[in-house]
Amino acid sequence: MELWKNELRRKINGNQWIDAIEFMKEIIYNNPESEDAYLNMIYLLEHVALETNAEESLQEQCMKALPGIYRESLHKFSGNASFLFYLGYITVWCCWIYGISDEDAMRMVDKAYEMEPSNKLYRFSIYQRLQGDYSEIQKYAIDILNDRESISTIEALGPVGDYRIDCLKGWKNRPI
Repeated sequence: MELWKNELRRKINGNQWIDAIEFMKEIIYNNPESEDAYLNMIYLLEHVALETNAEESLQEQCMKALPGIYRESLHKFSGNASFLFYLGYITVWCCWIYGISDEDAMRMVDKAYEMEPSNKLYRFSIYQRLQGDYSEIQKYAIDILNDRESISTIEALGPVGDYRIDCLKGWKNRPI
């Protein structure tokens, strides 16, 4: 895994929001073709804006920055299934920031699945949305968590992957 992802984790875990944002700006500047860098920047900005006790002015700056980096990254990486999946996944719960609907965000997930229908995580997300049987969704989440190859791929994304794994663990531990 690229070392910058561990450094970003450290900054996030230490609530070093400004340092983390400046760090990611530098990572993107030095790696403008890194979809992982863009995804982690979007995740970081969303996290700071909506889920932390950061200063209000910083939260507002993050909110203002998100639509631009969203558009820039979508323009660069819209042909990449992994990028579309994670972008759809992390934007769906706050799609209003981007001026899109939750259906627009889910279309990105659907497109990723169309591009790579054998991907377990993409299948799980489609199944999760369409299936009403929580016990079956839970079994599928457990299957992914037990698949070392899938987990290694997700972990390699950095904090945005950690977030997805935490969500899978939430399904695993959910009382049914």
